Amino acid sequence: MRISDRFIDNGVVGGFLLAGQFILLALWGLTGWIKPVTDFLTVPASLQLTVNILLSALGITSIFFFGLLLDLFSTAFPPFHQEEMVILKKHIDQNQWLVETIAREDTNFKKVYDDFIDSYNHLPEGENRGLYIGFFHQLIYLTHQMMERLHRRNKSVKAPQDQEKKDPKVGYIKLRNFFKFYVLLNSAQPQPDTLTDPEHWWRASRAICVATVVWALEPPLVLLIWLVEAVFAQQYLPHLATVVSFILSWFALLLLPFVTLNMTNTAFDFMCYTLFSLTHVTYEKKKSDHSSS
Repeated sequence: MRISDRFIDNGVVGGFLLAGQFILLALWGLTGWIKPVTDFLTVPASLQLTVNILLSALGITSIFFFGLLLDLFSTAFPPFHQEEMVILKKHIDQNQWLVETIAREDTNFKKVYDDFIDSYNHLPEGENRGLYIGFFHQLIYLTHQMMERLHRRNKSVKAPQDQEKKDPKVGYIKLRNFFKFYVLLNSAQPQPDTLTDPEHWWRASRAICVATVVWALEPPLVLLIWLVEAVFAQQYLPHLATVVSFILSWFALLLLPFVTLNMTNTAFDFMCYTLFSLTHVTYEKKKSDHSSS
């Protein structure tokens, strides 16, 4: 994957996040900060061109920064790993003969495959694998792990080996990358666009889904801001039209992540079809090369 391609993807995703964020702020009537910022940035005419160039550079950089940040967050977002493991297991079942054949030839692959199956068997049930449920389950899990580590550090106690849990996504990531590297190492060409394009769509879809989750978690903060303004700043609550648009937008924002998650799963499913097809072709080519030699 070329670094220029990642810049394009991060630019599109970061622009999507910031554009949607400004639309939501305008819809919720939270644009009072714009005028003070504009007044603060007002400079003499002789420096205006320099300031405009600097602000343009910062704006472009922030777009790529937020796009990269969403991409990084998406790699650690629990619902993605859980859904992708289910989809990958479905493709493994459909290509069981290929997986078993490669496992007999490569002991390392057999170990990675067994780790993945073990992690898959410990996945939560379907009703406990939802978008928001998985997100909050992971927050609770990480908080519990952090408290345990602090407790052991304070008492200088090392966790027993049987109590140490393996990260379930490690086996999944290793297996997914094994199929990808199997194609790259056993084919006589660099990474084909046939595999690169679906991977771009999948990663961009994950980042967009994380952006919609961020938006869905913002309305409680907006309610808190309105409450603080009403209590401490002696300001009236927003107009009825603003409140109605806020309620409607909140419902839309809660539904939007499910739509983007479905898009992400579809993109990953398509990438798996491509990956296993290339693996199959690569295996047949490798077998024919061995038989001819």
